[in-house]
Amino acid sequence: MTYYKLITAFCAAVLITSGVYAQTPTGHAAELEAFRRGASNGAPGAAAYQSLYRAFEGYTQEIARTEPHSTEEQRCREALLEIYPRLADAAYYYAGQNDNETVLKFACAFVDVSLTPRLDNAGLQHNAHFPILASLAATNLYNRREYDRSIRYFQAYLESGDLSNRERAFEGLARCYFEKKDYGYAANICYQASELYPHNWNILIVGIEAAGHNGNDAEMGQMLSKALAINPTHAGLWEYQGKLYERQKKYAEAADAFEKVCVAGRLTLEQHCHLAFNYYNAATLEYSKAKEANASTARAEMLFQKAAPLLKTVLDTQPYAANVARALAFCYSATNDATRLNETNNTLIALHSPKVDFGALPTLTRSYTPSMELNPVSAAVTQQIARGEEEKLIADVDINIPETGLKRTNTCVVIIANEDYYNQDIPKVDYAKRDGEVFREYCRKTFGVPDEQIHFCCDAPMGIIKKEVDYLHRRCSADPGKIDVIFYYAGHGLPNPTESRSYLLPYDGENGDFSTCYDLEQLYAQFDGMKARTVTVFLDACFSGRRRGDGMITAGRFVHKKEADVKAKGNTVVFSAASSDEAALPYDEQGHGMFTYHLLKILQDTRGDISLEELGQRLTHDVSVKVLNLKNKSQTPNVRAADGLGSTWKSRRLID
Repeated sequence: MTYYKLITAFCAAVLITSGVYAQTPTGHAAELEAFRRGASNGAPGAAAYQSLYRAFEGYTQEIARTEPHSTEEQRCREALLEIYPRLADAAYYYAGQNDNETVLKFACAFVDVSLTPRLDNAGLQHNAHFPILASLAATNLYNRREYDRSIRYFQAYLESGDLSNRERAFEGLARCYFEKKDYGYAANICYQASELYPHNWNILIVGIEAAGHNGNDAEMGQMLSKALAINPTHAGLWEYQGKLYERQKKYAEAADAFEKVCVAGRLTLEQHCHLAFNYYNAATLEYSKAKEANASTARAEMLFQKAAPLLKTVLDTQPYAANVARALAFCYSATNDATRLNETNNTLIALHSPKVDFGALPTLTRSYTPSMELNPVSAAVTQQIARGEEEKLIADVDINIPETGLKRTNTCVVIIANEDYYNQDIPKVDYAKRDGEVFREYCRKTFGVPDEQIHFCCDAPMGIIKKEVDYLHRRCSADPGKIDVIFYYAGHGLPNPTESRSYLLPYDGENGDFSTCYDLEQLYAQFDGMKARTVTVFLDACFSGRRRGDGMITAGRFVHKKEADVKAKGNTVVFSAASSDEAALPYDEQGHGMFTYHLLKILQDTRGDISLEELGQRLTHDVSVKVLNLKNKSQTPNVRAADGLGSTWKSRRLID
């Protein structure tokens, strides 16, 4: 090496050591410096703004990797605070160029900086441009059908506290959730917005439809009242109102609502059926009341006379409809029309259905569509409803439980059925107690598990759940590799979006305080450590923040996160009631959770002699089809087996 080169290398080393070369910006720091140079004359151009955007991307990614309160974090923080207002300038610059695509890019970047977790105390949403650009980003993304991204910016706008576009933001946020089929969120947002904007037709309509999909009758009823005050002749609103009255067993009011649908235009077959069956059910209740009080049945007969021609019209177009023919026969019996009763009984006989005797007490029907299934309510329950008493259902799976004569002394069962919660703000889980009680009978009679090895806990607090899991652990430890464990849970599940974890909610748990909840991943790890021969878990709960039936566990919740992907471990197989962001729904007609009812039905039909693979397939099919047909919603049970089991679990049986 020559003397000149040695001197050059030495000087370079000195400069590097002194920090002169080290301070030369690279990467996103260089991009920010390029923007500064481009903006030095006070009028940055397109090239400078593109450098600004690349600097935004780089610093946003880097700050997420830095240690909190570190020098690197402070450096990124200072850079992003410098970049932040210039992103708004860029958005306006491109607006002047009519470049809408780039306007959207910079508007989103501007809002994204304000949402950066490490800048949460910077007060960036108080910037005057924030609500304008957040609203612009949200609206444009909605128009592009990018609903997940649109939700982010609508929420950011609402959190800013700006009022100028709040009404439109509520409407847009609700529409995003509706398009994503997150009907519970859509209904809840519209309900809240309708309190602020009771005359906003779009918010009310979206809310009513979303509540209808989600089965949220309370919110739906209040929004219907507001919408009907605006447009009292709207046929669609009266149809929703009629169906709401049906679910409330206000059959006369329901019939009146469908009469208003008729006034607004020609009835469809479905609407015609609803009108006919509501007149029939209203007449049946009046008839039961009059007979019990030994009073006149004149009003009931008048309602039967209204129902009869409507039912006859449906039967003429749907001659296979045994449920229609049965209701029609009761109409003729109650009005002493022996000739027409005889004709209708001949129809029932042809349909292989039992005929109606003259003078027989009519019973309510649950079905509002033509069907070959009769689906009647029992006379005792009809009279109970007529007296205004709570209906006590007895489902078909609650009786005729198969008794196999098996003796499964090597099986231990824990059943947790949490229906009511200590915190009254947490809604009850309809039918959870009954789910657990009937499942216990199947464990006893069909699986042959001794009573003392079935632990049933209703409304169990955290301490009890831990105690029962410990019981399973101790029992398995006493006979390693020989005990089959069945764990059943009906109740609320909760997601923790921040940590992507899922939890069971004990009786004394608090929504949002996950230290009071039972971590599902921890539960599976405990099952893995039990040295059990097999572990089978049934979860009639969902982990999307939804409640069983309608609405959310937390009414004011806007941010939706999907269920954490909690995997089974060891030799555990888990049957879950619902997938992803779906709700675990009730089967009101049978008084059980939809998942539990079909689980019990399959066990009843097969006497428990079914492989886990077949059980999973039937549960997925039967529940999803029934929910779609009955509620026009989605609920898809799933089966998850520990990875280490391979395919060996598929042939396993609960009665092995």
